[in-house]
Amino acid sequence: MLRYKIYILLSMTALLACCGTSKEATQSAAEAALTPEKHQVWQLVAIRGKEVSRTADVMTLTLNPEAGTLRMEGPCNRYGAAYKARLTAQTPDGDRYTLRVERLTGGGTQCPDAEMNAESRHTALIAQADEMVLSAYTLTLWQRGKEVLKYELR
Repeated sequence: MLRYKIYILLSMTALLACCGTSKEATQSAAEAALTPEKHQVWQLVAIRGKEVSRTADVMTLTLNPEAGTLRMEGPCNRYGAAYKARLTAQTPDGDRYTLRVERLTGGGTQCPDAEMNAESRHTALIAQADEMVLSAYTLTLWQRGKEVLKYELR
């Protein structure tokens, strides 16, 4: 009889472990698979839909989803921030995330005005972004339904 009870207990435990996966756990695993890989470098290619071609606008963005941090590098300065992204939809254009950038820090090195203005514009747009769309080779930041920054995988 004791063996039978142990068998039932072990069977129930295995059944719960196997089939009792919560929706949240499944969603977290899916989100982890879809977030940008650690240390991928994204090159800025457009600001508000206009192609970037000037040297002053050469900016990169590196996301670290495990730590929830991002790093930006411009012609003169480096910046960093904490961020939070939550998957909201999967579309043919890419995976959509809500985005909140916090505690933007860095800068301080003086450069020519064109480069300083470009860095200031870039950091302001990142700080105000509220949505991110991630596809295989592009990362786009949005603010209030409008595209503000577009990057390509470098």
